[in-house]
Amino acid sequence: MDKIRWLALLCPVQTQSRNHNGVCACPRIYLPVCGTDMKTYSNSCLLKCGIESPRGRAMKLRLLKEGPCDERVEIEDIPQEIPY
Repeated sequence: MDKIRWLALLCPVQTQSRNHNGVCACPRIYLPVCGTDMKTYSNSCLLKCGIESPRGRAMKLRLLKEGPCDERVEIEDIPQEIPY
């Protein structure tokens, strides 16, 4: 992981995430961040693309924290009664 962070220092993430055609283009650097949609983005540039998307603007997507989102364990279909 330290090598990846060192690479990020050598190749800083661009502040512009979209080119003149509106296409989102981000570097392939893995420095995960967590969005307020509880989705882990590979880096802050990809989160910025999400923020600038129509869905991101509608839900007011923002950075929740640096690092991956916490995994949630969801229990589905719990029976109301347990048969004996």
